[in-house]
Amino acid sequence: AAKRAPLVEEEELEGPAIESGELEGDEDAPDLPATAASELSPLVTVAPEEASLKVGERTRIVASLPGCVGYNVTDLRSSNSDIVKVDGDVQLLAVKPGTATITGKLLLEKGEKAFMTQITAYEPKLEAPNLPAHLGIDEALKLEAYVVGEADGVTPEWSVSDEKIAVIEDGKLIGKADGVVTVTAVHGEMKSQWPVAVGTAELPAAEDEEENEDDDDGFGLLTIIGGVIIIGGAAFFFLRRKRK
Repeated sequence: AAKRAPLVEEEELEGPAIESGELEGDEDAPDLPATAASELSPLVTVAPEEASLKVGERTRIVASLPGCVGYNVTDLRSSNSDIVKVDGDVQLLAVKPGTATITGKLLLEKGEKAFMTQITAYEPKLEAPNLPAHLGIDEALKLEAYVVGEADGVTPEWSVSDEKIAVIEDGKLIGKADGVVTVTAVHGEMKSQWPVAVGTAELPAAEDEEENEDDDDGFGLLTIIGGVIIIGGAAFFFLRRKRK
């Protein structure tokens, strides 16, 4: 490593960055385990150019090695191709939001090493992390928003569906009366909405929850009917046996 990287002084290296057995392809040399950080040695790393990738965009797997050591990346695989799929020899394509683990091999001049890394795919959208599902009357809440995939927060245009129930003043949402209001945020072409219950009002149950309740009621009714049939059948069998 010192010969191929003139900028690294020999006395600073307490030991070889990559054991000679690894580069020479020695069968007895132990394989380094693949890690989420993609580190093969203190001087060799393998990672995507972009760890967070917007849906529809591509990135490449690249390696950082000392000096001018040549390498190739091969055998790329994704743990979930529905989220991130392999698109070429070293390219990856984000398909839908989520996180996928990427594995592959780093081919050196006379050896190879397995590696593992992660890529997170996302869709840019407005989020309001501190917006509650319920707000008290006369309670004031400072509105905050950010765009998924961006480091800094944003200041969108806020509005409410009914100012008799809640209003927005000086960047704060203030409850005024009992009821449910829809809070809307618009930033560029992005738009997001959230329902908020004010005062004694409650948010309506989600459709999935209502369906689950209906299923539970139906299951309970079937259980009762089944129990009655079983008990009735047992009683009939007992009386018939008693007559005999």
